[in-house]
Amino acid sequence: MPVAVVFKPKNTETEVIDEQRVRKILEIADENNDKKLSLSELEKAVSKMGAWCPLFRAWRCLRNADANNDGYISPSELDDLVRYILNWYYR
Repeated sequence: MPVAVVFKPKNTETEVIDEQRVRKILEIADENNDKKLSLSELEKAVSKMGAWCPLFRAWRCLRNADANNDGYISPSELDDLVRYILNWYYR
């Protein structure tokens, strides 16, 4: 069952974010198209999602979803990242 979460971005308009939207934001955040997300790319993504402390939030995402501890979110870790964002970040 898809999960939809409501959050308030910085422009204070309410927006519904779901798994597809999170995946699209993360895909756009991969600026160098290497199919991996670095800390700086995650920072931009969570900032776009309305995080107040994007660097800290990006670090937390990386800590929780980076299973092989290489400092990047690879395609195999993306599902864990999306689940983490939807279940913890936007409660």
